[in-house]
Amino acid sequence: MKKFDHKKARRWVKAAQILFGLLIVLFVIAVMLYGSNSSLAGGPGGGSSSFTGFIEALRGKVSALIGTLAVVMTISGGVVYATSQGNPNQMSLGRDLIISAISGLALYAFASFLLGDIGTGGSGGLIKQYFSF
Repeated sequence: MKKFDHKKARRWVKAAQILFGLLIVLFVIAVMLYGSNSSLAGGPGGGSSSFTGFIEALRGKVSALIGTLAVVMTISGGVVYATSQGNPNQMSLGRDLIISAISGLALYAFASFLLGDIGTGGSGGLIKQYFSF
């Protein structure tokens, strides 16, 4: 049976953490740019709604991607943890995968809760409700 490569697995965990972080940062930047420019949003300043549709589609795709990655990371962490056979390094790796997936998903959910649907004509998140921009 092939020996488990812990260094390679830790690199994959680190790459997944970086990917989660980048997706969340890109989403927050897109929403903030979109919400701050009412002429692009088809608001009172005019403009087309094609940009609105693009942002909403992008948000849906990013949400699906983040959810899929979180599920895959959680399952793979569970498999690594379950097959660790008492090896502390593998148990730690499995636990790290599960914690990273859940914390990344929680961070994304919290960012969506704060930002809400800024600029799409909805009520927005907590930021829009308490600060006018």
